Amino acid sequence: MTDARNHEVDCAGCAANARCWREPVSAGTGFMVRRVRPLEVGEFLVHEGAPFIGPHVVTSGCLKLTEQLANGTERIVAFRVPGEIIGLESCNRPIHRFGAQAVSSATVCRLRWGAGGLNARGAALLRTLLDKASEQLVHDALPWPGLSSTERVRAFVEDFERRTDQPLPMTRSHIGRYLGLAEETVVRAFADLRRAGMRKR
Repeated sequence: MTDARNHEVDCAGCAANARCWREPVSAGTGFMVRRVRPLEVGEFLVHEGAPFIGPHVVTSGCLKLTEQLANGTERIVAFRVPGEIIGLESCNRPIHRFGAQAVSSATVCRLRWGAGGLNARGAALLRTLLDKASEQLVHDALPWPGLSSTERVRAFVEDFERRTDQPLPMTRSHIGRYLGLAEETVVRAFADLRRAGMRKR
């Protein structure tokens, strides 16, 4: 997918920069991005194996990270919401390790990257942190091992609510593929949670 806009902007001029970077950023400190055209549900931001040209910051909506397994099935690796970064796991590779696909309408910005791209004041630290996070993400275990299916679904919902205030945008099938559960098991788990008092989602 190509950027719809070629104009590079400084994150310091965006009212949402504190949400993306956890605290306000100052002008001229290397937080430069290109805004990407909005994504519709089901549209890919990047495909697995595509050339890596830089990480993307989610500014609205939700995207799933996906991996094609040897048997042809799709594994959902993670969901990314506003303020989170897509592509951390590929910062030290020439290609994208995972695909990224919108599960709701979404917007993203692509961070300046490449040779000489992060040489502004403070950006060297950013790259170091991204590289460290890249290695950690690659070695992430399956989510919440040892929990029952209902406890795993509860933990997923609580984690999603902690990260964003948007309603769950993904299907029960998406949740199942992420948690390693059958769709029917996820449906039953939500029913059990509603009976236990968790509000409907």
